[in-house]
Amino acid sequence: MDTTAEPCCVVCTRALHATEATRWACTGCQQQAATQLAALPGLYAALGEVLIPGRGIPTVGSRGAFGSRPPADLDVMDLTDGTRGGVIAVLVSCVRDWAETGDHQVPDWPPGEQARVRVLCDWLRFRLDWACGEHPGVGDSLRDIADVHRHVRGRATGERGERPVRLACPCGGVILWRLSGPAYRCPGCGARYGREEAAALPQARRTVAA
Repeated sequence: MDTTAEPCCVVCTRALHATEATRWACTGCQQQAATQLAALPGLYAALGEVLIPGRGIPTVGSRGAFGSRPPADLDVMDLTDGTRGGVIAVLVSCVRDWAETGDHQVPDWPPGEQARVRVLCDWLRFRLDWACGEHPGVGDSLRDIADVHRHVRGRATGERGERPVRLACPCGGVILWRLSGPAYRCPGCGARYGREEAAALPQARRTVAA
């Protein structure tokens, strides 16, 4: 456990290299976000293939409880609905935040969901270096982008994402540990842990509502 106040990345909480000391996010987290933004348009387009389970399979003469078409995948509908915290809503929120913070001009919104997702992702990718270097709130944005990418990829490809393990810091704070995470910071006391060090912590007890 490390409780020193040396500069660290606001995303992964790892100590920043001397050449990154003035940045808010490390180069590794910037590159990861760039990869996720580059993949999102294609993954979003693939959601259309899983919106209706069994799409493409003939249903003539096989009407069931839901008629001639199987029920829609509600999780995918949430991801493709820009009014309920879906992909477009999250990306628009990041764009507006960055535009207001850095005095950037927001892009024109093209017609069509897929075209809009691509424009938003390209706009954010182009300004990633600025955000990681100068925007204090970039950590929230990169975490939102990572969450959206994980959910969309899981629904589009059928891959099951990692489920976090709740671990207890000695201060009483709860750390959400994942095998893929390189480092962690306790939200309660700010203590930083490496992957193996955090894995050695006891599991946090879940509170039961009265």
